[in-house]
Amino acid sequence: MKNVLAAAALALPAFAHAASTGFQQQQATFDDITVTVPVASLQAIDTYQYLLWTGFDVIDVSLAPTGVAPQSEPNVAVQYLLTTGTSNTASLTPATGVSYFALQSFYFGCVASSQETAAGLPIACSLTLTGKRGGETIATQEVSFDPSELALTSNMTKVVFAGSFQAVDEVTFEQTAVLATAISVMYDEVSYATFAA
Repeated sequence: MKNVLAAAALALPAFAHAASTGFQQQQATFDDITVTVPVASLQAIDTYQYLLWTGFDVIDVSLAPTGVAPQSEPNVAVQYLLTTGTSNTASLTPATGVSYFALQSFYFGCVASSQETAAGLPIACSLTLTGKRGGETIATQEVSFDPSELALTSNMTKVVFAGSFQAVDEVTFEQTAVLATAISVMYDEVSYATFAA
């Protein structure tokens, strides 16, 4: 509790300044991205809704069998070995014109990777999220996805941040499961606020 309060206190001056310099609420559903190869996760997201999505691809799950039901169809973001390499880490950073952002919540789920990455069965996984400002770590959080046993399809898990990832200029998503290289992480409805310079 002390860490959350300390992080919120540190962020208050930045948010007071941000309110006068351009606050925008965002919800990334990825559904407005045209997926050129719908059943394969080969299309990088790059810049989307004022953030740079490094290590994330977009996939249309309405056309491919999937072990995790999306929160909104047809698209989800996906992080896996071919997008992150062996570091198993993806990241969000501000795009041009944005100074920092506040990560508020997201939905996620994991599947066993296949060639299409999203066509596997749901599988348990864990992530370590790290929020940074000016190169210094200001917040970390462990999150996990634990699907129902023997289910062919599982709902995504919602993660909510209680003010700890405010006024950050980088958030990393590191897969920490033993078999991370064989797991695809799917994301949907990522909520955050951006603050212009």
